[in-house]
Amino acid sequence: MMDLDKHYQWLYENSVQQIREGLHRTDPFLNTREDHRRGLTLIIRPPESVTDRVKFFLDELQTADPAQYYQPQSDMHITVLSVFNCFEGFGLGRLQLEDYINTVAPCIKCSGKFKIDLKGVTTAMDGVMIKGYFVDDSLNRMRDCIRESFKKSGLDNDIDARYRIDAAHMTVVRFRKPLKNRNSFLDIVERFRNTDFGGFLVENIDLVFNNWYVTERYVRLLKRFPLS
Repeated sequence: MMDLDKHYQWLYENSVQQIREGLHRTDPFLNTREDHRRGLTLIIRPPESVTDRVKFFLDELQTADPAQYYQPQSDMHITVLSVFNCFEGFGLGRLQLEDYINTVAPCIKCSGKFKIDLKGVTTAMDGVMIKGYFVDDSLNRMRDCIRESFKKSGLDNDIDARYRIDAAHMTVVRFRKPLKNRNSFLDIVERFRNTDFGGFLVENIDLVFNNWYVTERYVRLLKRFPLS
């Protein structure tokens, strides 16, 4: 199982100084309405008891720099796997959706409910994340099962095309513009570095058609898979 503490610390150490020096990456799509990228994603939705605490943290950050993108509570999620990473021109019409559902379903059906704890904050070159932890390896076993099922199915996909996902973080801030008050912003990040945002039992996995940011008005729930 991945050492999540080391992973999140590596992310922090490889980004925080660059952010402090103004070398972070900004997302050009956040400044335009012409973003037609869409994808197919398996996600976990945290409960309001968790997202309320995350929103409090984001409200604090907005006092330092309101110009950045702060994810609304309705959009907060943990990615299980991106079956298709978002790209322009992707649509459900190209898929036999039932085949995709049937490929995923057995891997989720045989997985029991598991707990995720959201504890602390880390940074990346393009944003801020809430650190997620799991007690056992149920989530990554599910991911590996889905990966193997798609290999055997021959169905088109681009799982792990960008990077292999093994963690359980939530990206809640994306840099829209250069940070104006970098030190104040990072001081707030540091203050919340070890904050416990709460844990929850994962009872469902959602398959969604989504835009890059999993924005509520663009998300279409295709299938909800209950965990046993």
